[in-house]
Amino acid sequence: MTEKDNSISRESLFEAIVKEAGEFYSLIVKVSSLFLAGSLVFLNYLKKNQGLEYVTILFFGWFLLVLAIALAAFIRLKNLESGKLALSGDFEKARKLDENKELMSTLMTWSMIIGITLLLIFGYTNLT
Repeated sequence: MTEKDNSISRESLFEAIVKEAGEFYSLIVKVSSLFLAGSLVFLNYLKKNQGLEYVTILFFGWFLLVLAIALAAFIRLKNLESGKLALSGDFEKARKLDENKELMSTLMTWSMIIGITLLLIFGYTNLT
C-alpha cells in the first residue's frame, strides 16, 4: 500500500468519526428535547396536589435535560473550534480544547439518562 492510500483511508476514517459524533450529539439533543417537551404537554394530566418532593423530581429532571442539550451544543462548538485550529496546523491549541470533551460527553449522556429517568418516575407516580 502506498502512503497516499493510507492517507485516503485515514481521511475516510476521520470523516466517519466526525459523522458519527455529529449524529450522536444530535440524538442526545433530540431525545432530551422530546422528553422535555413531552413532559410539558402531559402536565395537564397529572394530579393537582403533588408534594414538594414530586415537583422537585420534575424540575431536577428538566434541569438535567436542559443541561444535556446545552452540553451537546457546547461540545459541538468546541469541536468546530478544534477542527479549525487543527486545519490551520495549530495542533497544540486544538488538543487543549479537546482535553475536557470526553468528561463533558460523559456528563451530557448521564444528564440525559438521569433526567429521563426522573421524568418517568414523576410521570408514573403522578398520572391520574
